[in-house]
Amino acid sequence: MNASLVFDMVTSLSTNDPGVAIATLRSIVVLGKEYPSDLLYAELIDRIQSHDAIAYSDAVAIYAALVFVFDKAASCSCDLTFPNQWEPLGTALQEVSGNGQVGEDGLPKKDESWRRNLLVVQFFIYCFQQDLHACRSRYERLEGKAWVQRTRLFALLQSDGASTSSSAKARAKSRAKANKMRNNNLIFQAIGWALQLWKRVYDEGDKPKKKSANAGEDGGATLFLQREGEQTCLAAVRLIEMLYLCTDQQVNALQRIQVGLAELAQPTRVKFSQTLQSPALRTQLATTMIGLSNKSRSKETEWYECNALGRVQLAMNPDTTSDVAHTDGYSWSHFDSFTNLKPQSNLTKLLQEISRMQHH
Repeated sequence: MNASLVFDMVTSLSTNDPGVAIATLRSIVVLGKEYPSDLLYAELIDRIQSHDAIAYSDAVAIYAALVFVFDKAASCSCDLTFPNQWEPLGTALQEVSGNGQVGEDGLPKKDESWRRNLLVVQFFIYCFQQDLHACRSRYERLEGKAWVQRTRLFALLQSDGASTSSSAKARAKSRAKANKMRNNNLIFQAIGWALQLWKRVYDEGDKPKKKSANAGEDGGATLFLQREGEQTCLAAVRLIEMLYLCTDQQVNALQRIQVGLAELAQPTRVKFSQTLQSPALRTQLATTMIGLSNKSRSKETEWYECNALGRVQLAMNPDTTSDVAHTDGYSWSHFDSFTNLKPQSNLTKLLQEISRMQHH
């Protein structure tokens, strides 16, 4: 999509009927006439975040349109373009975590700006997820663990910024230098913000508030905000899993996650452990949380369950291997301890039965 068309599209969004521009964007992509470009992503994300330019309802419509045209472009044989900068995601993640701008009382607020940044975070993570799944299916068998270096997220997390080019030749050159260029500081920072978002959504909302005259309306709005926040928390876990794949300092990444989890309430940590999908991160994080010793014990039994579920997943998919060897022996030890625990749920009973079958 050339610059003049993007300019016309953005100008149309500022009119009294931005829905026409959004419908036009969908149509031209469906018809195969144009496909999204770096400039289009940048401009429309800027519009989503702009209070003065468009209403929140239109920001939601733009978000939905971006997801739609991204999916349509991905289903074609064209060279799919992705957002080519980390900063918009990093800034939005910082804002929603409560580490950005604050109100007059010095505290972060869950206002319209927060909701707009939630949309940006969700869109970026969605794009990176789709790309990661595509790269894994195409390159993992041939390149082993190096397949992750082909992902756009990995490219954006390289410290010299050269990899943001959409040129395949430039990306290939950057992969050759990847081990020297990986920006782990960005990765650890993003992991920290993602966990602080969890704290903000699940824990800080429990504080009692004074009743107002419009208690019913306020309650409905608060519930809606809570659901939006929870959806973004799920996306944030997917981001943590992708960042964990990208870093070459996984021990430090585990410690950063552990520090973030220590700030969460125990029920929130349970939710987090149940939200994980990556078997490697499940086993390695759970083992770290229980303790790196064969004699370690934890009262938080959800981590034993998390480790056991990860071990079962790894057993079912032998091609999925662990990069952090120092946790492996302890993980098996905790897995054995798990089989002797008193079942707390039907899932626990099922996992214990599977583990016994594996031993026979």
